[in-house]
Amino acid sequence: MKFNFKQTLSILVLAGITMFSTSSSASFSNEQLLKVLLGNGAITQQQHDELLDMSADDEQKTEEMSANDVQVTLDKGSLKLQSKDESFKMQVGGRIMVDAASFDDGSDQYDDGTKLRRARLFVSGTVWRDWHYKGQYDFASAETSIKDAWIKYTGLNDILEMPLDITFGNFKEPFGMEELTSSKYITFMERSMASNTFAPSRNVGLGFNTYGKVMNEGGWSATVGYFGHGIDDDDDGDESYGYVGRATFAPIATTTRVLHVGGSVEHRKWKGLVSSHRSYRLRARPENHIGSTRIVDTDEFKVDDLTTWGFDTAAVYGPFSVQGEYFHQNVNSVAFGDLDFDGWYAYMSYFLTGESRVYDAKKGLFKRTKPNSIVGKGGYGAWELAARYSAINLNDGAINGGRAENITLGVNWYATPTIRFMGNYVLTDASRSDKENPNIFQLRGQVDF
Repeated sequence: MKFNFKQTLSILVLAGITMFSTSSSASFSNEQLLKVLLGNGAITQQQHDELLDMSADDEQKTEEMSANDVQVTLDKGSLKLQSKDESFKMQVGGRIMVDAASFDDGSDQYDDGTKLRRARLFVSGTVWRDWHYKGQYDFASAETSIKDAWIKYTGLNDILEMPLDITFGNFKEPFGMEELTSSKYITFMERSMASNTFAPSRNVGLGFNTYGKVMNEGGWSATVGYFGHGIDDDDDGDESYGYVGRATFAPIATTTRVLHVGGSVEHRKWKGLVSSHRSYRLRARPENHIGSTRIVDTDEFKVDDLTTWGFDTAAVYGPFSVQGEYFHQNVNSVAFGDLDFDGWYAYMSYFLTGESRVYDAKKGLFKRTKPNSIVGKGGYGAWELAARYSAINLNDGAINGGRAENITLGVNWYATPTIRFMGNYVLTDASRSDKENPNIFQLRGQVDF
């Protein structure tokens, strides 16, 4: 058999190119190598072109394989998976909150006890960069309840040259600062009476959100939406529907200084003619969730429509912060005409260990506090003191739901960024004659992952 040097050399070159195309440490490209071989006469122009095409195919296949590689991380206890090109992401996490409370009311209307306040699992992620999703379920009660179940599209950002998030599913209506702040990050164990009573929570709807910067160190946000009822509601037939919007403005939003103002409004109308579908009720617990006793309660009455608006403000200066909200609701009732109810709260907090509350200008909300030192890494965590005053008035016309005032004193220990212990002492003063005014000492241990 006659030895063909050029043919053999071509085979060796092809083998070498294959190895180079799969190696990330190659010092020069396949195209440069083929150019050198062509210049030295080792291969013909036709062989050069054929080998160059084969190399390009191999590089494309290698890139596709690399893009499909999955990176798995355990970020602060949360399991995260991500493709190498970041087109696909998935996170699995949850939270556990365990409460204990003792009541001092001079009667047997309130029982001391413990409670699994929240036990949630969620899956969230991204598909093809522009599609995002989240499903969250709560197992704290006897029946599993759906919290978040939504998809979000962000693919219009580049076309519009501005951020625009479009969300559809079961999620929180954009109303109120304290209500929209995750339970993982709120300053007290429970949100204020006013927030719990007037701010709508999760419902099925469609929302549009945008945001921007202000003066290089601040930000603004605006969100509007259309919502029906919650995904777990058992309503049959026509249900109420509402239009809602929230806007925030923070001229200052740095890591240690924040100045925030915001406003929310919702108009909700009852569509059905069936009497049971038009029932409405306002009531509140004494900022405690052990037991079912409400210290103010309008009982059920029939409504045609209602309008709720709220104003919120907050400021942070180093370890010191203040926050407050006011709510007003006008109800067009079937039997009693126009009714007006309102409520508000204000609180302050101070970190003894020097941390600052962390503000997200894109959402107009506070998020996770990160202690300067971590218990388990030689530190002692973050310590925060807080005090809140809240009031609510559910009396107007023929409706006598009652008035109530609460003072809550709190201490929080952030052992790590995801483990927190809370202690609250709540003093209540309600006008309803059929209820005693309890003083409550309560504790919580929580972890999220």
